[in-house]
Formats: sequence, structure tokens, C-alpha cells
Amino acid sequence: MQIKTRSFTYKRTKEFETMGFPMGTQFGVIAQELEEVFPNLVVNGSHPGDINDENPKEITYKSVKYVELVPIAIKAIQEQQIIIEQLQEKINQLETKNSEIDQLKAELEKIKQILELKTK
Repeated sequence: MQIKTRSFTYKRTKEFETMGFPMGTQFGVIAQELEEVFPNLVVNGSHPGDINDENPKEITYKSVKYVELVPIAIKAIQEQQIIIEQLQEKINQLETKNSEIDQLKAELEKIKQILELKTK
């Protein structure tokens, strides 16, 4: 729950054009936010900048190791599945108990009717 998913677009300024980022809406996580939870899934990188520029400015950035995030997501899904199955079992038990209660209510109603007939 600490990791938020985001949609974003990469900056298209001249400074970032040489980095080859894809255009359009992207989906992922913010490296700085992920780093607070899973610091080993974030790496620091740098890009030399536009080599055609007289004074190329190095660009530093953080990136996410998405491939390593996949097993963590799979484990989370597995843990959720266990909880779902436990909750389903509890639901099934409650439904069985409710059915038994409904049967007892019906029997009690029959007993009441018989007793009313006998007292008349």
C-alpha cells in the first residue's frame, strides 16, 4: 500500500531529447517513492547530455529495476490469495450457519403453530 502507481509522460525538452524516452503516457512508479520502501530496487544513473551541445550538461536520474519488482508483486498476490481463500471459507461457514438458523426458525414456527392449535 506504500507504493503508488502513476501515469506520467517524460519531459520532452531539448535537455532530455537525447535520452530516448518513449512518447505518450507511461505507467509505473516514482523511483524516489519506491526507494523509501525498497531502496535496492532503485538505481542512480547519469546521461552525458546532448553531445552536439558545446557544453553538454550531465543529467542525473533515478530509475526503477522493474524486473526485480515483479517477484515482489507476485508474492503480494500470493499472500492476498491466501487471505481471500480464508475469508471465503469463513463466508461459507457463515452461510452454513445462517442456513441452519433458518431451518431452526422454521421448526420453531411449526412448534409455535402446533402449540397454538392445542391451546385453542
